[in-house]
Amino acid sequence: MEKLQLILSDFQGPLDLLLHLIKQAKIDIYDIPIADITQQYIKYLHQMNFLQLDIAGDYLVMASTLMRIKSQMLLPKSPLLEAENSVEEPPDDPRSDLVAQLLTYQIFKSISQTFKTLENHRQMLHAKSLSTLPNLSVIPLKPGVKTTNDLAVTMADLLQRAYTHLEKSATVEEEQISIAQAQTDIIDQLQECTKATFSELLHQSATIEEVVTKFIALLELIKEQSINVQQLNYQADIIVTLR
Repeated sequence: MEKLQLILSDFQGPLDLLLHLIKQAKIDIYDIPIADITQQYIKYLHQMNFLQLDIAGDYLVMASTLMRIKSQMLLPKSPLLEAENSVEEPPDDPRSDLVAQLLTYQIFKSISQTFKTLENHRQMLHAKSLSTLPNLSVIPLKPGVKTTNDLAVTMADLLQRAYTHLEKSATVEEEQISIAQAQTDIIDQLQECTKATFSELLHQSATIEEVVTKFIALLELIKEQSINVQQLNYQADIIVTLR
């Protein structure tokens, strides 16, 4: 039969009971008055009605340990032994092993309570399993439709052309245009001619700012699925059509 663990008034085992008595009496754990603690411990044992000896065993072992320590502290020391200890080092404290056990138990009990708090906090959280994206969320590209990398390469080529044009121009008239306005302009132009190249969407003397703004507007319209873009080859211009 599996050994049961006695729990009385929230005490789990003899060390837990002994630690409670020490804290209740506000005793220094490094200087335990063994006589008083032993008396209180025995009193608690008398209040327990042990029906199984295997359960009471650990408590009785602790009681005998306390009695042994108490007797060691009450017995008079040999004068010869006292003389030797006074010359060398102080005598061993009979309570030292018990104190070490109590300190170790106290540490593990504190860790256990911390884990219990974390467990209770974790039970308040509800994790969501990973969702599988539906097939409709993956839209295959039509033949000739360009990827983002292809558009980026084309963008670099357009910027190079605009930069070369600026070097040859004597004067540059800077015109500020927002991305939203650029989107509107592109849609208006496509509604008139249905299809146009990206170069045709730009002014004849387009600045670098206009090229960048119109290109970002183009990407936004692609994202909104308002237009389609195609490019016959790497060096060809981007063909833009309404969807």
